[in-house]
Amino acid sequence: MKKIFALGWMLVAALALTNCSKEETYAPAVDKDFVVYANLDESRTVAEGYTTSWADGDNLSIFHAVAGEATYVSDGEFTLKNVEAGTFEGTVTGVEEGAAYDWYAYYPYDSHVKSPANTGAGYIEIAKQTQVQEGNSNTTHTSGAPLYGVVKGGSSVAPEFSMKHLSSMVKVNVTNAVDEAISIKSILVETAGTKISGTYYVDITGEEAPEYESSGATYTYTSVNLEVTGEEAIQPEASAAFYLTACPFTAEEGETITVTVTNNGDEVSVREYTIPAGKGFAPGKVTTLNFDFTADSGIEWTTIAEIHAASAEGTYNIKNATVVAVGKYSSLLYDGTGYLYSYQNLGVAVGDIVNITNATTSTYGERQIKSGASVEKIGTTPVEHPTPEVIADATAYNALVSDYTVGQYVTIYASSLSIGSYLNFTVDGGSATGAFVTPSDTAVLVALNGQAAKITGYVCYLYASNYFYVFMTDIEYLTVNPTSLSWNATETTAKTVTVSSNDENWTIDETTVPEWAEVVKTDATTLTITPSANNGEERSATVVLKHATEDISAPITISQGAAGPATSVVYYQKVTSTPSDWSGTYLIVNEDESFVFNGSLTALDASNNYKKVTIADSAIEATEEINGYAFTISAVGDSGTIKSASGYYIGQTTDANGLKSSKATTYSNQLTLNADGSVHIVSGGAYLRFNTTSGQDRFRYYKSSTFSNQKAIQLYKLSE
Repeated sequence: MKKIFALGWMLVAALALTNCSKEETYAPAVDKDFVVYANLDESRTVAEGYTTSWADGDNLSIFHAVAGEATYVSDGEFTLKNVEAGTFEGTVTGVEEGAAYDWYAYYPYDSHVKSPANTGAGYIEIAKQTQVQEGNSNTTHTSGAPLYGVVKGGSSVAPEFSMKHLSSMVKVNVTNAVDEAISIKSILVETAGTKISGTYYVDITGEEAPEYESSGATYTYTSVNLEVTGEEAIQPEASAAFYLTACPFTAEEGETITVTVTNNGDEVSVREYTIPAGKGFAPGKVTTLNFDFTADSGIEWTTIAEIHAASAEGTYNIKNATVVAVGKYSSLLYDGTGYLYSYQNLGVAVGDIVNITNATTSTYGERQIKSGASVEKIGTTPVEHPTPEVIADATAYNALVSDYTVGQYVTIYASSLSIGSYLNFTVDGGSATGAFVTPSDTAVLVALNGQAAKITGYVCYLYASNYFYVFMTDIEYLTVNPTSLSWNATETTAKTVTVSSNDENWTIDETTVPEWAEVVKTDATTLTITPSANNGEERSATVVLKHATEDISAPITISQGAAGPATSVVYYQKVTSTPSDWSGTYLIVNEDESFVFNGSLTALDASNNYKKVTIADSAIEATEEINGYAFTISAVGDSGTIKSASGYYIGQTTDANGLKSSKATTYSNQLTLNADGSVHIVSGGAYLRFNTTSGQDRFRYYKSSTFSNQKAIQLYKLSE
């Protein structure tokens, strides 16, 4: 039964924030509630001093379960209906009148969170690693703090929640202990190893406090950095408050917190606090740390060369570094002494000149920035890449792998790109697999799967002696699809080849064009090949296209059947041995039913999309109708693309039931001939099979290698 309820909500009372002792050798106990503070124009709640109310646009994630049971139903998004009453409205599914239920709420609504229990069904950002406060003693930036509510054994209508905080708060009360006015630039709070920011899976279903589980080691951090804007002055002996939200934790014996305060003159003051065992940051509580700013010293700047030379990882400040390359998740910096790769997304662009403080490094093949960095953009400059060192063969590539410098700018001739879950390239005879630092746009790489290319970029690191990472700045390529064409003896129809290149001025090597075929470049992306009628024996040739400026070529194999009665009837022959080259034209067959996959349609994943054929002596006659059902396989080794007669590439991107098709997007398929004569075609981890379930008869991909109603397929190749 489906019902719509307006759910009433009650906020917990807001209490005054506590002060703590001036003693700085420990962190005071936390024993007061705090609330969300925000601006009406920018966030979900409104603050009037310490009084919080709901605002238009607020929304909640609601879940329910039969009272005492652990089967949770997501009721999705509830939106604010009445600001003054605090009521939210949404749809609740499967609730019976008069029954008792356990109710759960998260604020704000997040469609990725699928359960109130920690099932890995969606993580919540408890506290950002970098936070921004506008001016002194301002709390509006804490509006991002998440809330939760629980009602156990509630009725089926209008439960009332007391919303509580999932995050904790640190208040750093800074007193100016120098003889001139200062303004605060940043405050860094660090632990000796406890994670206090990032994203977590949260379980609110227990009887005690919420339970937190890290969403992954690289997504939770041991620090929170507060950047302060506005340059608001603090006079000598005056104080100002600064607020950071953090993930709750309980201290172990002797656990410490280090607070680093930097003013806008880049003067630094550092204090260490010891937290009593059993105390710490509790959800919905505030810990106040009193801090006397005494300008201990200026920022200690470290060159990139010194970071690489250091005997251990650490936290560094880098001055006047230029961003020379930017990827989807990362960047590469140069400060005149060397290059440094940043795994942390710094939010920068090529040409930015930056100062970086509090950059925590890790060693992943080479030293790199992992987390914690605060970035100040101080200018821009044009970036001109150096002249690359050409790595033309395996000998040069192996020498580079064994002796490289971070930031070395090279051009590598890759034998083949392997683009799928990972972005890799190979050099024939190479001692390590080449790997791309993820580019900003990976679409061009996906389209080049299995192709050769010329790659230019910066060397970053060698990981585990197996993967050689290059920050690509340029790629040059020339590819064709399909890579082979065939005709029967009497056929003189022009066939089209699609050409892709970073330079449209590619050419045809006329010395490779046979007398019996006309090869024409019709435009920058299209080539047509037209044979004359064949009155003799079978013939073939390899037409070669040449890149406009580079030593890159793309071959196209063309063939035409022999004349005479013996070839007047053409067949699709069953594949019974693994070919050296899978490229060709095929029927996708289920022999049990004598069905073939109909490739002439545009809706390829549809029930009853098959045709009955006659199979005799492991062959199917290639009539004009049958040819319309065929698929073209373009492969390198046992991996390639599959294209229908209607022009759609087919495949799957995940290990799931279904079939994806596109005229623009290619999908990688791996082909394996089995001992029983069937063929495994695997894409995205899913297997192409024929489904015999009643009403669902179709060819599509299925998510397991063992099946009941999903039958094996066979491939029949068009004879030439």
